[in-house]
Amino acid sequence: MKRFAKFWWDFIVGDDWRVAVGVLLAFGVTALLATTSVPAWWVLPLAVMALLGLFGAMFILWWWRREAGGARPGAQFCAKCGAAQAPGSRFCATCGAKVA
Repeated sequence: MKRFAKFWWDFIVGDDWRVAVGVLLAFGVTALLATTSVPAWWVLPLAVMALLGLFGAMFILWWWRREAGGARPGAQFCAKCGAAQAPGSRFCATCGAKVA
């Protein structure tokens, strides 16, 4: 049962919980607008554009931060958040993800 729940959590939330929250908020706003006379068709496309823009900006900032740190031989970076890691670290000090 635990594996089943983990599968669905990973499937719905995925790599970033902020995407799941953004989609749920967009669904909620759409549902609320659908009960009024205001057209609700525009909420989801707007949410998709906002989420794509947000995560595009986050990726660019992650890339710049990673490049600004300088590529040192043997340097480790977290695959999830891009933070530099101390040599031999098993988990990211910033986000807690396992460092490969």
